[in-house]
Amino acid sequence: MWIRLAVLIAVSAVLCGCILQAKAPVFSENQAQLALGKSGGTARMFTWKDGAWVADAGAFKVAVSDRHYEVATEKETVSLAFVPVTGPWFAVQAHEGTSAPAYMMAQIKAGSAELWPISCQTLKAADFHPQWVEYKGDDCYIRPDAPAQELFAALAATLGTDHATSRLEIIR
Repeated sequence: MWIRLAVLIAVSAVLCGCILQAKAPVFSENQAQLALGKSGGTARMFTWKDGAWVADAGAFKVAVSDRHYEVATEKETVSLAFVPVTGPWFAVQAHEGTSAPAYMMAQIKAGSAELWPISCQTLKAADFHPQWVEYKGDDCYIRPDAPAQELFAALAATLGTDHATSRLEIIR
């Protein structure tokens, strides 16, 4: 039903640990904004393929809870908190059940979020701020003492010309 979201967040972050994570959330509920609107609704995921957005199969429900969104899966609920970082950039803190929170970057455009996963392999190859990010094999974690806003502003600066890989859009 919401396969692309599950693959992007749950599989990449939770199972293989190949995108940026933290042992505990680095942003509080008070820092989050309802960047996609205050009502939630039916949503779809899109994948960037051959220069265009292609809709993934199936729509799913996104609910608002306090200052974040929740997507119910068959097993868990994925919480998505959008935290403004700099300019058009938001950090997305994704958390499923008791797993470690995972992080992506997003730009909000007309009711949708274009998403950039933060690959540990890419960060490690660029030797991205080892004072803020701890590398353990294929995994990478935000250090507990890292300045979250500064870290995500630096990430936003490195993503400039890359294209988002996915888009989450509230369709009604």
